[in-house]
Amino acid sequence: MKRVLLLFLLLPGLSAADLFLPPTGGWDAGYEGNAAASAATAALDGNWNHNNPSDSWSGSTSVVYTATVNEVSFLHIHDALTSGNDRKFMFGYDLESLLGIADDAFLDDGFTLHTRFRLPDGQGYGIHNSTKGMFNISQRSEDSFGMSLNSNGELLIGSNDGTGQGTVAATVTDLTAWHEAWLTFSLVVSNDYQVTLYLDGDTTPAFQQTLTALQNGQNIGGGGFTREYTHNYLAFGLGSSAFTGNFDLDFIRFSDALLPPEEPVQAQPEILAVAYHPATDTLTLRWTSEPGRQYDLITTDQQGAVPPPGQWLSLTNGIPAQGLETEWTIPDAGTRLPDPWNLLRIRLP
Repeated sequence: MKRVLLLFLLLPGLSAADLFLPPTGGWDAGYEGNAAASAATAALDGNWNHNNPSDSWSGSTSVVYTATVNEVSFLHIHDALTSGNDRKFMFGYDLESLLGIADDAFLDDGFTLHTRFRLPDGQGYGIHNSTKGMFNISQRSEDSFGMSLNSNGELLIGSNDGTGQGTVAATVTDLTAWHEAWLTFSLVVSNDYQVTLYLDGDTTPAFQQTLTALQNGQNIGGGGFTREYTHNYLAFGLGSSAFTGNFDLDFIRFSDALLPPEEPVQAQPEILAVAYHPATDTLTLRWTSEPGRQYDLITTDQQGAVPPPGQWLSLTNGIPAQGLETEWTIPDAGTRLPDPWNLLRIRLP
């Protein structure tokens, strides 16, 4: 029989579906990727509008629809054409009529956007029309920015950068994986804004730089910029007739405030039970957990003091919380847990 001499529980990590904590007080509004109504002025969940220059959706449910894969519900946009209907898609949210944000320069005192998305076929989508991207924000004073993920894995911020290609804010290795972007804007001076990007749950900025907003009618890289609406708006989609691609959106959430992501603060989990079963050579662990979190189980064959991080051996990664308590069974414990010192740890992924 294996002897477990010491067992640790460390703080849990967030699940893949929510890598950032929500802001205190919640979001002003958002869309959770769970509806795909086709009405031009009441699209998706009824709060979005696709009556704009960057959209040609016919309403076909074969190119815009919702799906659920691995318990994640999302909106899928399929852009395979470069002419005719369904060659471009753009959904806009009227920040004025729906949220009462009528300030001509609402970005000045801060705005925050949080979204989770992926490009399921691995084909990127660059900046187009000087600053437009997969995500766009624009105010009535005409200051506008975009954000997109290209085929090189570069997350681009569209602005008045002089090229129309966008500024590289971060790089990801897998376009087909879900990525979370937390983006904030605040005025520095005139048309210059501090743009800050936090990526995939990291509360340290991946990018923070002063960028100049693009104005309506400007052309800095071919294909001049035209605003989608006359009011303040936020928009997302695949809005270029020249590009094709596939886009999955899990959610998009936003607030009319400057809200850096908050550091996770969680209660220390407690071990509730440890049981070895000789007949099946399994070890079962049970501990307190937080819904929506996940855990890694690691061990070591070193004796004496607790070893440094690089000297632990992985047993199981990404164990999802089962509720307020989580139970996990280690198979083949007699061979998988090293002798003579059996030290287990459940850690932050």
